[in-house]
Amino acid sequence: NIGFSIGLDVGNIGIAMAPSFPTTNYSRTDQTLIGDVTWSGHYQNFYLPVHLQFKAGDIPLVSPFLGLGFALDFQNNGYWAVTSGGSTIKTDVPSDQLETDFFLSITLGADLKQAHFKLTPELTFDYNLTADDADTDSRTESNYDFTISVGLYFVP
Repeated sequence: NIGFSIGLDVGNIGIAMAPSFPTTNYSRTDQTLIGDVTWSGHYQNFYLPVHLQFKAGDIPLVSPFLGLGFALDFQNNGYWAVTSGGSTIKTDVPSDQLETDFFLSITLGADLKQAHFKLTPELTFDYNLTADDADTDSRTESNYDFTISVGLYFVP
């Protein structure tokens, strides 16, 4: 995915927001009487995380931090597909079936500073607090993810 980030630091506390535009793809292949059938879903999303960052202070050129916050994930559009025997049938996901999910988000990272640039590697854990859909009464759903990212920033 690709995105951008904006943040503000006051002493050892900061706030960061880093929207991005990821794609999400799911697939499952089943063996049937007609051979292998692959069911898949493909979505274009808008992801908006907001973190309150607690920084460990400035070690020369390095500032490690822990970020706590939330993230919203909006499915903008998508399609479902069924593939069998080299043929694929696609259908757009109806807008009333696109989801918006709310995540609890925790980030570990560090700002590596050099002149007017900053390199920020991060490990983020997101836990979906809204994974259970109303149309799945017979089962419990859960969703979480780990993301490793590296940001390159210009610092005035």
